[in-house]
Amino acid sequence: MRKSFLIMFLLLAMIVTTACGSSQTSKEEEKDIKKADEAVYDFIVAHVEGDDDLFKEVLMEDAQGILEDGHHAHPGISEEMGERYEIKRYENHLKDGKLYYYIKFYRPVNGEMDHRNVLMVKDQDGEWRSTTLMGIDRDKMRSAMGDEEPTVVHKMKGDEGDE
Repeated sequence: MRKSFLIMFLLLAMIVTTACGSSQTSKEEEKDIKKADEAVYDFIVAHVEGDDDLFKEVLMEDAQGILEDGHHAHPGISEEMGERYEIKRYENHLKDGKLYYYIKFYRPVNGEMDHRNVLMVKDQDGEWRSTTLMGIDRDKMRSAMGDEEPTVVHKMKGDEGDE
């Protein structure tokens, strides 16, 4: 009787330890994904404002070729964009250090909507960065997404979206 009680106790302890460990990993992944989401928002702001310095923070180094130090075409205009942007995230490549995003955003400068497919990768410093300045093509995005349904990070609000 004591032996079976001891075995049951040890099994229960292993299950609890495993559950706590996986919960910790999940929280770390959530924090990591939130950093990627923030980098994607910065990518949108960099496009809207024409901010090359911000682009340098969110682009892989080899994608920064045409950027100029200090160039900032429309400082602060992202405030006019407001909540008129949408971010959808595809997570099926997270384990490989990749997240795919579909973004749609309002450009106040020309009064039009813009959209991009963006591949974010985690660099050697653990920062999330886009692989290209203009995003990736639709076919590459579709093949990476597979049948996955995206997570809506931010739903568009305002003129082009729900209030």
